[in-house]
Amino acid sequence: MDSGNYTLSLFKKVCSRADFFFESIPAREQENSEFTRIIGYALLVWVWSTQLIIYLRFFESFTTRMLRSTNILINFKLYVCLFLLFLCVGCGEQKNDLLPKNTSTEITLKTTSGFYLCADRDQGNQLLANRENVGVWEKFKLHRQKDNTIALQASDFSFVGTHPSNEGILSAGHEITNPSTVFIFIEKDAGRVVLKTPNHKFVVVNANQQLQALETEITKATEFILETVHEPRFSYFSNQQLIPLITGLILLVMSLIIFQYNENRRISLVLLVLGGLSLRIFVALLNTYLTLWDEQFHALVAKNMMEHPFHPMLYKNPVLAYDASNWTAGHTWLHKQPLFLWQMALSMKIFGVNVFGLRFPSILMSTLVIFFIYKIGSLTVNKKTGYYGGLLFALSNFALELTAGVIHTDHNDVAFLFYVVGSVWAWVEYEHADLKRKTGYLLLIGVFSGCAILVKWLTGFLVFSGWGLSILLIKERRNNLKRYVHLLFSFGIALLLFLPWQLYILNAFPELSRHEYLLNSRHFYEVIEGHGGDFWWHFNVAESIYGLHPLLLVFCVSIFYLSIKNKVFKVAFLSYVLLVYIFFGIAATKMIAFTYSVSFLMYLSIAAVIAVFFEFVLLRNYFHSKKLQYFFYTSICIAVISALNLNIEKIQEQHTLFKKDNNSYLGLKLKAVPVITSLSKKIKNIDNYVVLNCHSEDNIPIMFFNDVVAAYPQIPDSTACEGIKRKGYKIAVFENTQLPSYLMNDKDVVKLPGY
Repeated sequence: MDSGNYTLSLFKKVCSRADFFFESIPAREQENSEFTRIIGYALLVWVWSTQLIIYLRFFESFTTRMLRSTNILINFKLYVCLFLLFLCVGCGEQKNDLLPKNTSTEITLKTTSGFYLCADRDQGNQLLANRENVGVWEKFKLHRQKDNTIALQASDFSFVGTHPSNEGILSAGHEITNPSTVFIFIEKDAGRVVLKTPNHKFVVVNANQQLQALETEITKATEFILETVHEPRFSYFSNQQLIPLITGLILLVMSLIIFQYNENRRISLVLLVLGGLSLRIFVALLNTYLTLWDEQFHALVAKNMMEHPFHPMLYKNPVLAYDASNWTAGHTWLHKQPLFLWQMALSMKIFGVNVFGLRFPSILMSTLVIFFIYKIGSLTVNKKTGYYGGLLFALSNFALELTAGVIHTDHNDVAFLFYVVGSVWAWVEYEHADLKRKTGYLLLIGVFSGCAILVKWLTGFLVFSGWGLSILLIKERRNNLKRYVHLLFSFGIALLLFLPWQLYILNAFPELSRHEYLLNSRHFYEVIEGHGGDFWWHFNVAESIYGLHPLLLVFCVSIFYLSIKNKVFKVAFLSYVLLVYIFFGIAATKMIAFTYSVSFLMYLSIAAVIAVFFEFVLLRNYFHSKKLQYFFYTSICIAVISALNLNIEKIQEQHTLFKKDNNSYLGLKLKAVPVITSLSKKIKNIDNYVVLNCHSEDNIPIMFFNDVVAAYPQIPDSTACEGIKRKGYKIAVFENTQLPSYLMNDKDVVKLPGY
């Protein structure tokens, strides 16, 4: 055997070990794609290789001291290499079972005649063998039970089973607790399996193409071909969508390398910010539709504020009766403070009324937070902590999804985070500045804090809590009158910014403004709109935001606290975290982004642990050579930071039809987009039309993408329709349901095809 073939055979054995390793990982933690498996092979080989290098270097160092003879040392190294090579080559091939070892794996089953099995929802969820191609309904999840039996889960999440009164016909729609949903899979040759029911009957395809547990013996007719489904990682992203993603990742990797290997770290910071910007553009442009909660309401109010900046409105022309206090269907809209809406309105003035114009302010502000985090970490701990914190935020799935408007309160929380972090950054700079520059930073603190309140109310005062406590609790600062004056100066600037709007709406919209202020206060002692939880709710959901168990986050915060050089920032930063989590823990209403205002400190806490690990463990000449340090550093940074934050599969699942069918919620939304955005082409002079009978969640997007008078999901009675006409408006109605005669027979009513 030549050396090339020998190397290839050895690599195949390593890969067989990798297959065994990946099959042992639970399915929910395993990326089920060929791309991931290839990366896994590379990582496993890399780990083994580096372990070999480490062991050899350790033994070399040890034996150099113990063995003076060069020949003995060379022989010793040769023996070690031969021994390790023997271990690799001598390992037998792992048995490659047909059935995956995962507890949950997506598969297809095909008859020997070439037809795929399908849980047909149009036929009562019966299992039929009549499909030539694989779609969503042709995929099943194979769940391995503790007793080695198998349960098959259909695409609607129900389980396949039989019913005693149905002569053994297989169908989906069963609960897992039903004993008939358990099968024994008997493996045959050539990738084939036989399905056996608990009553010892074998499954076959009957004359009607139905699957039926009928046979008492194994025959060719009872055999099915089992194949594991491997989804391509980027299969649902278009090439155009992938450009900003790939660009962003390249920029971030370049930034990471330059930061470690080049003294000019300003370039690495610029690349870091540009990489974060590119990733945010990528995610923000994935959705061509408006997210239901709460982006679409923010979008429509912002659009109406383009013409009426001081009168926030949802329905600009409410032609039907409405509840003024209902923020999802009313006229004047004071449910949120106005600054982030003004920003969106200005952006749409520049870029047009579209999703990019809508989301651009969030893209920009979320990107600038990267810079703020870097500066805060650099000034309070060191540049490495600041850089890693910025990198973590740049790659954060949660931050990206907020920017894209997917998570509740979306652009409101992005703007709030920007202004809160900006106020803390300005305060940190103020503490480090000389006397000439302090006044400028005091102004910035007040401006940022006032703007934060104009986005999400009084929690925008957060910067003053830690600042004030650092004065009161530190003896040498407590008796300095100038510090109190400076704090009150910034506080006064904030008051001047946010108070005028409050006085204006109390005068212009007295009843509605008082209702909204009361609603804000009720969040503290009453569960609003079903968003409740216990005191530890925010602590428990922190893993969904940061990718770490809450107890590990506590450990990271502790390391960050110990790493901070100045006790002023120790007091302030710890108080920020404790105040926010305690306050919102006590508050009755819970939402996942309520505590996100201190996320910059959580990212810096994780960054501090990474920095400490690199400094005291990895990047020490005692352990590794300089070249090996660089290799370790870059590889581990990319792997660990990406694993904690960026999850391309999750983004793909959230924004595309990956693992979904056309009848899923997202599928229906994507189907509705061209219908909604093309209305102006179907209706002439659309700005004089009221649209009726759209789908329940589409009335707001219809008003956003089209200059209609109003849009409603219901069909009003004949009196209300006559009232619309008397006001001089025309009616267009979707034929989504049976239309009443007073609309069907009216020739002036435009009938739109249902969708």
